[in-house]
Amino acid sequence: MNEGLLQLVRDTRHAIRQGAAAVDERQHTRFAALVAYARTHSPYYRDLYKGVPSQVEDWRSLPTTNKEALMARFDEWASRRSASSCRTC
Repeated sequence: MNEGLLQLVRDTRHAIRQGAAAVDERQHTRFAALVAYARTHSPYYRDLYKGVPSQVEDWRSLPTTNKEALMARFDEWASRRSASSCRTC
């Protein structure tokens, strides 16, 4: 098993043992990190989330997107900006 995945499984089991509040806290922390990453690494999501507070408390506060909007700005939504940074390419 991939070490990163194994660490995630261990952390999840640990959180479950700590209770619902610990699970909620991990979900919130990881969601905030995901939104921050998208804002930092993707011009499309940076623009899309422009009016959203820096600390997103609820995923429902994020604006939605669709395939048509993504295809119109295809080169801007990928979070990896160069092909040379792709590990699987």
